[in-house]
Amino acid sequence: MSNIFLPQYHSVEASLLAFKEQREKDIAMGINDYSLLNSVLRINDEVRLHSRFIYSMINPLGNHYRNEIFLSEFLNLIQHPNIKNFIDISNANVLCEWQNIDLLIHDNSHFLIIENKLRAKDQEHQISRYIETVMKKFNISYNESSDRIAVIYLSKNRSGPYEESRSIIGFNFTDDFYYLQGNGFTDKCRDFYFPSYVNIPYYHLPYFKNKIWKNKKTIYDWVTNCLKNDLPENIATSFQEYHLILNKLIPNHTWRKVKTMSDFAMEQNEGKQKDLYAFMIEAQKALPNFICDKIINVFSDLYGTEINKTKLINWLLKKGRQEKWKDYIELVNIENRENLTLHFALNNIFLGEKKGDTWAGAGVTPIGNRDQLLKEIDGLYKFLDKLKDYNYNSDTTSGNSPA
Repeated sequence: MSNIFLPQYHSVEASLLAFKEQREKDIAMGINDYSLLNSVLRINDEVRLHSRFIYSMINPLGNHYRNEIFLSEFLNLIQHPNIKNFIDISNANVLCEWQNIDLLIHDNSHFLIIENKLRAKDQEHQISRYIETVMKKFNISYNESSDRIAVIYLSKNRSGPYEESRSIIGFNFTDDFYYLQGNGFTDKCRDFYFPSYVNIPYYHLPYFKNKIWKNKKTIYDWVTNCLKNDLPENIATSFQEYHLILNKLIPNHTWRKVKTMSDFAMEQNEGKQKDLYAFMIEAQKALPNFICDKIINVFSDLYGTEINKTKLINWLLKKGRQEKWKDYIELVNIENRENLTLHFALNNIFLGEKKGDTWAGAGVTPIGNRDQLLKEIDGLYKFLDKLKDYNYNSDTTSGNSPA
């Protein structure tokens, strides 16, 4: 077989050493990829993360005490002739999740409805219902609606609601997608009726640019522009945090400050990239076997019991039907420890004293899990340390419950 597809391991070793040294240097300097927002909320959580963060900043009465500075930057994103200067910013109010509307900006005369969409589906009658709600709550007639109500559709990957969602029932888009024009029909389900002379200004505001929206201003631009202001440290940090969240959302975008192996490989010349690629393929194939061999060897040394490698591999890789690999159990038969059980459940791994289906003592906690073994840099060794700690603690205590 030709060596053309095999990595030049001396080259790979040098590259991996350079990668390791650079990564350690960056971390030692305090460079990191930590995000407080992402640690408590999913990056696609449009309500609890995105709508509420945007609201907290564009609200002139917010605890940032910067008045309307962030709202002004936000409204400057809207490139629509009938929405520009739509709101009297000196008299602006901002509401979040009012009547299920994600964001509503108004000056008691003009009302800007903002529908925020990241991954959630468009709901039936959603935008039509919001327009109707604003009209009823603020006594706006059909004749006034075109001048006093506007809609912003904020999204990361589509410019408007899908037609099948019937989100804009009672309206049709104009050809330029700049207006929702009443179609004069009554919806049989909810009696939505908007006369044909009603033209609600509509504008799609993207989270970030792409090939289609390359000339549009975006939420990403809003954050960047806000950071150009002289801000207190905690406010600047909050925008930087949100900036990181947006970077994570951008498809095919490198957001990490501490480089990954992939980032490092992409910086190398074509020859080294091929070697690293071949090495990663080989490593990917070898990883499950190495994990299982290491667990089997350590467990045998600690307890004198051999784990079935085929069953362990099946559990680790979830091979076949779930009932074939879930709840693989290894009983440890050693003196005074006849009930010691190693239990590979659906995702977690448990070790402790067990009689039948009941764990002894106050209960048992996982000592590891599948993702830890397969995805964490030191995951396997953390798990092995737990095995060793349990063995040591059990030898020096009564051993009623696992660590």
